Amino acid sequence: MHSMDRYKNSFLIGTITITVVSIIPFAHGLSDLNLMLILIFGIFPGLWFLAYNDLRRSRKGSLLFSLSLAILGCCGPLEQLIELRMFVIRNSGFERADGYGSPVVFWMYLIFDVLALLGFFTVAWFGLVALRETKRSTLNRNDD
Repeated sequence: MHSMDRYKNSFLIGTITITVVSIIPFAHGLSDLNLMLILIFGIFPGLWFLAYNDLRRSRKGSLLFSLSLAILGCCGPLEQLIELRMFVIRNSGFERADGYGSPVVFWMYLIFDVLALLGFFTVAWFGLVALRETKRSTLNRNDD
């Protein structure tokens, strides 16, 4: 399978996953009028869908646009993982000294963030491979 096809398939899986995962936080943001939740869980999946549509139609610039979204998607889970790590360092464990916090919830967040980061990273990796192959084939065509 061609690397661009692998990238398109991984981006499609990412599009479906992001859309499904974003429904509940987006609805919660609408009910509470939380602008940040509405922006993150409404606009980002919309942009992701537009990028997939452009990729599917092989529009010019679609590879860079979609790749930038995949790399941007890595930032949220990565920031959350750093926050979780800092929480453990500050509190010397999975809950505060006053008992606030839950180790189970901590592990749930940790697992979710690692899976999200892995998904975004995988899509970005396939995108970088496709970009490299596209650049290589363009250079080979120019040499002929």
